[in-house]
Amino acid sequence: MNFHNIPTFSNFSVSGGETNFSYSDPQRLEKPPICIKCGSGSRVKTRFLNYQYAPKAAYVGLLLGPVIGLILLAATSAHHKIVVPYCRTCWWRYQIAGLAVGATMIVFLAAIVGGIAMMLQFDSGYLCFPLPIISLTLVAAAAVVRNRF
Repeated sequence: MNFHNIPTFSNFSVSGGETNFSYSDPQRLEKPPICIKCGSGSRVKTRFLNYQYAPKAAYVGLLLGPVIGLILLAATSAHHKIVVPYCRTCWWRYQIAGLAVGATMIVFLAAIVGGIAMMLQFDSGYLCFPLPIISLTLVAAAAVVRNRF
């Protein structure tokens, strides 16, 4: 007989001639995983997400100098490996949102080059700004969509 994991009765009370028992078992049953986004229980797999975090104040160190800033960033950055249950549909949406952020960043860099080329071609400094501004709004929109997934 195992005396280490004995089920116990707690919250014993007698009220109005009626006895109420609450049974608590220290060995809990494991529930099947559900998706963290939609709550679905079908086709759920555990996914591993790697995040790197650096405090915003560490980036201010870059203003002091590139060497000091890089040392501060290296000293204060942290890496996290997070285990998250996602269903197939939500995981696909999460990956597509990440690809959209990457694609819009490439479009942003192309817009900067295109803006400089338009500025030089038409001899107007104002033509350098519209393409990067439009692409920057696309980057922001993709980042917002990424945060929703």
